[in-house]
Amino acid sequence: MNTWYTLFAVVLSTSCAGDIGGDKSPENGGGITCETDADGIVATTVNATSEEEWIYFDFENCGIVDEADSGDGWDLAFKRFNPKINGGVSGSGGVEVAILDSDPDFDAISYAPGGSYQVDVEDEDDDGNPEYAMKGWYDYDFSTHILTPADVVYVLKTTDGAYVKLRFDDYYDDAGTSGYPSFSWAEVGPPETESDADADADADADADA
Repeated sequence: MNTWYTLFAVVLSTSCAGDIGGDKSPENGGGITCETDADGIVATTVNATSEEEWIYFDFENCGIVDEADSGDGWDLAFKRFNPKINGGVSGSGGVEVAILDSDPDFDAISYAPGGSYQVDVEDEDDDGNPEYAMKGWYDYDFSTHILTPADVVYVLKTTDGAYVKLRFDDYYDDAGTSGYPSFSWAEVGPPETESDADADADADADADA
């Protein structure tokens, strides 16, 4: 097993309340909150405190779904700090994700990018887990055991064929308890074709004339 990951796992499993590790699952299982602002940005928090159960999330209704009953009706799932998508080795829903990590401007994204998208793939580092396409969503401080969202924006193609942009905002609730990933997201247009981009440029030029 990868030595670095082994050390990381030990730290996570032995660290105190408020850090990334520890099972704090409530008796009633997972929960979710969704709040939409005037610009259509949805702020979502998932109770993913269980170390045993995945919480399955659907963008279309901004809610939790039961994997056993939903078939391909889920898009994202969370277990603690791990996110998996319904695509690749983690599911058959066709979800895929583009990773924007070069000075991403969340508010400026109106269309999904073209080019290659990623899916979850088989374990490559012998840590016993798949290589989750969104695993780089956080930075971890070994001195404080605190997790903070990385400067990255994701664009996902959902099971319904829609596109959403997403950024992670936090991993802790108001009391500092870990296992509550929160993220902001909004639907965006599909990737523009070259003709679409030319049409937009012409429209902008006409508007400025």
